[in-house]
Amino acid sequence: MGHATPALLRLFAVSLTFASCTAATAGASRTPGTAPPQGTASPPPAQAQAQPPAQAAPAPANLPRVYLFATGGTISNRTGGRLTVDELIKSVPNLDRRVRAEGEQFLNVSSGAITMEQWLDLSRRINTKFKSDADLAGVVVTSGTDTLEELAYFLALCNG
Repeated sequence: MGHATPALLRLFAVSLTFASCTAATAGASRTPGTAPPQGTASPPPAQAQAQPPAQAAPAPANLPRVYLFATGGTISNRTGGRLTVDELIKSVPNLDRRVRAEGEQFLNVSSGAITMEQWLDLSRRINTKFKSDADLAGVVVTSGTDTLEELAYFLALCNG
């Protein structure tokens, strides 16, 4: 397991950056029903849902590839449902200038609803992804704030 430590570093270094950008852009850090920060406007819920997400331009082939495992949680909250993995990726401004992002919807539930068996499955899936995709620069795991530290610690134990 000589490659486990670099894989773990890739997992968390990229995760923190992506999650911070996404939360700031999507307004996910706001409590549902509260006003957006001063100086920003939020469209009415019906209008926000009626507009399809913006299509990102293809990223240049020389950028690092990052894979997102979306589990739901706080970062995916929005009025009327949860953001999907594709919507999360598209919500980060200029992401296509920094990385080639792709992903999968592993789960889409509140973080408190994820079971230990699902955490184990996620850990196995991350390990499998790194082993099968040598060109992958890192992975991002989105999670809810209720269990963020616990999930990060668990993945550190299982993936490192």
